[in-house]
Amino acid sequence: MKVTELSGALLDYWVARAENLRVQMIDIGRDRGFRPHIFIDTANRKDIPRIYSPTLDWTEAGPIIERERIALWYTQGQWEASAGSPVHAIEISGPEGRGSTPLVAAMRAFVRQKFGKEVPENSA
Repeated sequence: MKVTELSGALLDYWVARAENLRVQMIDIGRDRGFRPHIFIDTANRKDIPRIYSPTLDWTEAGPIIERERIALWYTQGQWEASAGSPVHAIEISGPEGRGSTPLVAAMRAFVRQKFGKEVPENSA
């Protein structure tokens, strides 16, 4: 699957994989209008896993954005991001991630930096 098509819990899953977190995707009831969540087992108590959602939570995405030096900008109605690229490289090759929010764009850029343009569809 193309990284540009990753969204929601699936994008969160691949960010967790890029961060080397132990993850498990659990469907908590799509029929009720809920989105599936990624649960990680790095909580203080292993019997209470926590939801990992860097595409929605700045406290989870912020450290990644800072550490990976992800640049974000808004242009032509969407957010764009590039991970660790000098300005002249961005001008030549374009952004590595795009999205409707800065966190989606940044996390797509991060996953692309770690895994390339595509990730396996059946890994989740």
